[in-house]
Amino acid sequence: MTILNPNTAIVPYTSDIINKVDMFQICDSPECGNFFPLTSYPPYIANISSIPTQGGIITVKGISLLSLPPVSSKIYFHNRYSLNESDTNADGTEIHFNADQNIISLISGQNIPIYLQISRFRTITMRFYFFNQKYFSFQTPTISLVEFNKDTNQITMTVTNFGVNGFPLTLTSNDPVVTSVTSTSSSVSILVGGYTCTVLTLNDPTNSFIECSIPEIPNDSKNYNLSVVVNINGKHSNSDILFSADLSNVQEVSHDSGNTIIIGSSFGNDNKSIVLHFNGSTPMSPISVSDSMLTFKFPTNTPSGVYKGNTLTKFNTPPTVPFKITIQPYITSITSPPTKGGIVTISGQYMTSNIQGNENITVIIYDTKSNLNTPCSNATRLNSTSVTCIAPEGSGTSAYLQLQLNGISSTVMSGLSMVSQLPKILSTTSESPYNSGMISIYQTNCKTYLFFLIYYNLKSFVS
Repeated sequence: MTILNPNTAIVPYTSDIINKVDMFQICDSPECGNFFPLTSYPPYIANISSIPTQGGIITVKGISLLSLPPVSSKIYFHNRYSLNESDTNADGTEIHFNADQNIISLISGQNIPIYLQISRFRTITMRFYFFNQKYFSFQTPTISLVEFNKDTNQITMTVTNFGVNGFPLTLTSNDPVVTSVTSTSSSVSILVGGYTCTVLTLNDPTNSFIECSIPEIPNDSKNYNLSVVVNINGKHSNSDILFSADLSNVQEVSHDSGNTIIIGSSFGNDNKSIVLHFNGSTPMSPISVSDSMLTFKFPTNTPSGVYKGNTLTKFNTPPTVPFKITIQPYITSITSPPTKGGIVTISGQYMTSNIQGNENITVIIYDTKSNLNTPCSNATRLNSTSVTCIAPEGSGTSAYLQLQLNGISSTVMSGLSMVSQLPKILSTTSESPYNSGMISIYQTNCKTYLFFLIYYNLKSFVS
């Protein structure tokens, strides 16, 4: 023991000894014949941990913190709400309290006064050690991401420990004085992908945009997703704003041989770098690409119809202005009806409609010999790839078909037309005098009755 002054003495001890001490004996002679017993409070608290606002494990660290069974240590908040210890290490240097949401929801704020109770039972006496004027706090809030939406004028934060149990939050700016960029005294510089963008105008009265001119980007350099940084009077903007030069532009959409053709500019020449976002489906890559034309092949079971809101993206740049794509039925097969008329089966791709409900199917036949358009009656769906109708009597020559599904006209495979069935001979009769005669031929798929006059010189004529 070291006596510092008449009021203070220091006694060295270790936790394994102090945990067994119940009272100190002070004597002024080696014999200690007469002593004055002094009750001691040996436990010592060094630290009380913070926890998230949603709850967690409170750790109390110190010396001689071990309670003797069957009584456990307790921690009190505001002298009203308490928790029993969940465990204490054997050295008595660390106590854990499991603070779940049930207890956490009852307390709030920072520097909450707590009271720690450590109980000891001895053969003769029982000691309760209470420690006052100790404080507990929730963990301070942290911010990992801040995003500003200029359209809604709203700031969104990705945070932790912003629960109702924490302390009130106040959002402040490091520099509350904002200088208008329209001020002639403002110093403004803009970098786009490392290139200096020359400021052209700062005269926007709403202070919402700045115009600048970017230099020509070399052909072999990256010209997409370039970081844009604006510096105004030494203050940098956030660097997650991206700019892409030479964005794709769609001018026209057409069809050829069942494929969809997109005409435009700045498509590039890599079929993996540019994708079509069609009708909210998985992005599609073109089957062929040039800087001015893209060719896409849709799944053949795609319903025909008008699809709006389609966009193109190149190298994950911002999408193009939404544009319309019309999927047309594509006819790949037409059966041959009898010349006198009959059933025609029309098959192909994209042969269903994206309009739900009653389906309006129309088929028109154009006869190239008579130069007439005639409806093919009773148009009916056969299955998802075919429709049928009844063709009128034909002229025996080829005819062209035009199919419409709910108003969407079809395209036809190159060179495909409707051809009547070939004439078929059923029977013949003949009269054969020595010098001349007549042969009668009975057939189908022929508009006229045929007969032959045979003269003695074996020449024949058809009438």
